[in-house]
Amino acid sequence: MTASPAPLRIALGEDHQDLAQVLAMLIDMQPDLHCIGHAATAGGVLELAEREAPDAYVLDLTLADGSCIPLVARLRARQPDCLVVVFTGYADPALEAACRTAGCDA
Repeated sequence: MTASPAPLRIALGEDHQDLAQVLAMLIDMQPDLHCIGHAATAGGVLELAEREAPDAYVLDLTLADGSCIPLVARLRARQPDCLVVVFTGYADPALEAACRTAGCDA
């Protein structure tokens, strides 16, 4: 019998507490995913990165202390093989390009 792989450990960056809780719950409902914590600021996400070394990050484009785009570059420098997903309600090709340039996977 083959053991199941460990779930993908995800850190969440979202500055709206209610949405962060819902997203964490939805992540944890997936058997191959686990939310290891969430933070409302880039600094908080960096603390999670230092403490937990997650496999992936799901980040709102705008955190309480500003755009997450500079954060993406810092996460990439720290963990080149991690996955980074940025979400937003804005349909702006320039924002998508900036996220991709910073190192976002999606």
